[in-house]
Amino acid sequence: MKIPNVEIALKAGCKLHAFRSGGGLRVFRLERNQVLKGYGEHPSALDALVHLDEDYAAGGREYKTVYGVKYPHYLTGTSSAGDSLDQWILNGRNVDAEQSGDDVLVRLSGLVEDERVPNTIQQSVISSGKPQEWKNRRGFTYSVSPFRFPGNGEMGVSLQVIYAPKGKKEHLYRIRKEGIGKTFFDALEKAFDAEEIEE
Repeated sequence: MKIPNVEIALKAGCKLHAFRSGGGLRVFRLERNQVLKGYGEHPSALDALVHLDEDYAAGGREYKTVYGVKYPHYLTGTSSAGDSLDQWILNGRNVDAEQSGDDVLVRLSGLVEDERVPNTIQQSVISSGKPQEWKNRRGFTYSVSPFRFPGNGEMGVSLQVIYAPKGKKEHLYRIRKEGIGKTFFDALEKAFDAEEIEE
């Protein structure tokens, strides 16, 4: 996919910001000096990016002259994702891009959920009936104990934090990932492959 006008806009000093609207639409904006220069929205991210590319080339049109006229007035986004960019935005996270020298810098940011207790540990605790310690990749240590649900009597596990690394929050935490490349998509791919930086 090519978005030549977005690439031109970034070289001209615009900053790209993408997010999920309250109705789930994928929204892309280009701004320079806090002035809107291009806008695109669609139920899926790549189509919203195409709308942004067209809008910047057309000089940044008024919303009402595009949506409901050229394109439908979209009300909600899809609840499933077509690609990794779409999934990132669907999950309520942001994408930002700007020119950095001769390259494009893409920053992915947002809340992520901590990893879950692996099924093998859960099954071991349930079958043995004995608590077990588990340390996740972020350094939290948990006591995983057997638990019987009062309503239906099914077995499950409960967690208790034994050790929490200083300054880290449990469960939901904010991260960023960055990538630099010659084009937006090159930088985006590198950002997805980059290590998470916990904020």
